[in-house]
Amino acid sequence: MTDGIYSAMEIVRLTGVSYRQLDYWDRSGLLSPMKVAAGSRWRRRYSASDLQALRLIKALLDMGIRLERIRRDGHPLLTVLTLRGELETIGSCLGRRLPRSAAVSS
Repeated sequence: MTDGIYSAMEIVRLTGVSYRQLDYWDRSGLLSPMKVAAGSRWRRRYSASDLQALRLIKALLDMGIRLERIRRDGHPLLTVLTLRGELETIGSCLGRRLPRSAAVSS
């Protein structure tokens, strides 16, 4: 982890979600991490908000909520976490951090 940015393998270790699930969720648009160039390939990088969203998705799945329903209906907290991740990405491009008051607790 570097400044709240996680590799896919770190996310697998922290969440218990398989790499294959991460790949599928990225390709299907459920959660889209940042893409970082690494030579001739792209690597996924996840923000702290992505980590929180993945933990929420996993918890919902563990409660028996089907992935199709999570994707279709979403979850208010998931929407907030997604928006926060987008704001963090914009802020990092501008060289700014979000204020603590904008933080979503885990």
